[in-house]
Amino acid sequence: MVNMRKTKIICTIGPKTETKEQIQKLIEAGSNALRLNTSHLTVQKCVDLIRTINEVRVDKGLPLSIIVDLAGSKIRTGSLLSEQIEMKRGATVTLTSEPVVGSESILHINYSKLANRVKPGQKILLDDGKVELKVTKVQNKGIKCDVISGGSITAQRGVNIPNVDIDLPLLTDEDMEFIKACSKESVDYFCFSFVRDAESIVEARKVISSFGDFGLIAKIETAQALNDLERICEVSDGVLVARGDLGVETALEEVPILQKRITAMARDHAVPVIIATQMLESMLENPTPTRAEIADIANAIFDGADALLLTSETAIGNYPVKSVEIMSKTAQEAEKWFEDLRHDKPKLENIATKDIPQAIAKSCWDLSKCIGAKAIITSTASGGTARRISRFRPSAAIIATTPEEKTFHRLSIVWGVAPIVIPQVNTTDVMIHVAAERAKASGFVRTGDVVIVTSGVPCGVVGTTNMIKVHEVE
Repeated sequence: MVNMRKTKIICTIGPKTETKEQIQKLIEAGSNALRLNTSHLTVQKCVDLIRTINEVRVDKGLPLSIIVDLAGSKIRTGSLLSEQIEMKRGATVTLTSEPVVGSESILHINYSKLANRVKPGQKILLDDGKVELKVTKVQNKGIKCDVISGGSITAQRGVNIPNVDIDLPLLTDEDMEFIKACSKESVDYFCFSFVRDAESIVEARKVISSFGDFGLIAKIETAQALNDLERICEVSDGVLVARGDLGVETALEEVPILQKRITAMARDHAVPVIIATQMLESMLENPTPTRAEIADIANAIFDGADALLLTSETAIGNYPVKSVEIMSKTAQEAEKWFEDLRHDKPKLENIATKDIPQAIAKSCWDLSKCIGAKAIITSTASGGTARRISRFRPSAAIIATTPEEKTFHRLSIVWGVAPIVIPQVNTTDVMIHVAAERAKASGFVRTGDVVIVTSGVPCGVVGTTNMIKVHEVE
């Protein structure tokens, strides 16, 4: 029997892992999806990596999502007179949208409306909070600030203005170049940075739909997004808890609670949720993680995360493959205790709904507990049924059979789901037979095991999940 890890792992590809051999090693170590960060890639390099990854996943015949993470619109500083400058505590600095070369006394900011958005006393953070400024005077061509916490910064550093609404577009011209090129390749998801409301995702979907059918993941990293969290979950195909910027935009001590809140909201809408940032940061340099990092991984799983994201650990770290191996082992150990430690059962058990697909998903969970089913087999074209069942975190494996290759790969980031490609069939009996045989061949079930099968009648019609059957594997 296959001992499947239910929490999925996403790895970021970078200089340390961009060869075909290294990509193969990441997958063999346990990676279920690979992320390409366009902030550090040219368009052509991104396309080349997509092709390499696709070659590997075709060779291995495994479900593997390819995620293109778009840089998005972010307020940044400009160029500098030297490679880095020292911002000293107590010094005064002017922020301006005028085209100046930055120094210790003046910095270019690429947001012309900044003077209209801040007042004296406002906190401004540079480079993910490494330098803290306080506004003392607002002028038409510049904002005078005192340096409250100093430090060194380099060019093109991020600027955060906590508790201030920023009206930047979700997609930049550069993002569009990546979308145009990558949409012609085997991409499964586009990930959007600095999402501020649901409308921006709706508009982005309109733009991207003209290039093809892709999943959209919303990164939750701004205070504005938190204010529209439920609607963002409703219109997205996944959400990512970006704890880095989130910890700058909000109080640092609030991040653990926000992680739980975002995770719970995403699960309420059967949307896969990804936890990111500094999961194994110490392994950039060290071969073993800190105990706190191991606890962080386990707690993210207990919170209900679908997937965990490694960023710099696998992109530029010295131990990329070992990072995946350690995360995988930690996840498997945490999952042994998930059923005992989960706190969501009362809420899920009391769900009452007239929505048939949702009611069937809950019934599959209830029935699997009652009869001790080894697996829940679901026939799905879009992946929706599998995601709804996954929301309940059943102990039984969720085997999602689909004729759609895109669904096969997209489901690789959904908790507990093992996707299998089968041909389109015309009857439920044939579907059950083929699905059970594939599940047995893949090692998920054995002859004599009891499984639950859910499907739609008639077969092959999207959105018609309306049947549950208890089946003994022959």
